[in-house]
Amino acid sequence: MREFIEGSAEAFGERLEVKYRQGQKPQLVMLNAADERAETVSLTTWDVDTIKEYLNENLAKEDGAASAQAA
Repeated sequence: MREFIEGSAEAFGERLEVKYRQGQKPQLVMLNAADERAETVSLTTWDVDTIKEYLNENLAKEDGAASAQAA
C-alpha cells in the first residue's frame, strides 16, 4: 500500500483522498456523486497494478461522478 501511496496515488489528483487510520487494514471507499459511500473494497491482497487498474476503471475522469478514499 505504501508503494501505491508514495508512487501512484498523486496521479489520481482530487479524485483520490488518502486517509491514515491506525490499526485499520487498507481499504478503498468508493463515493458516489453525492459523496455518499457506494462501495468499500479491501486492498489487503491487492498489488499496486491492481489498485491502479481498478481506479482507472471505476473513477470518473473529470465530471466528479465518483471519487474514492484510500484508508
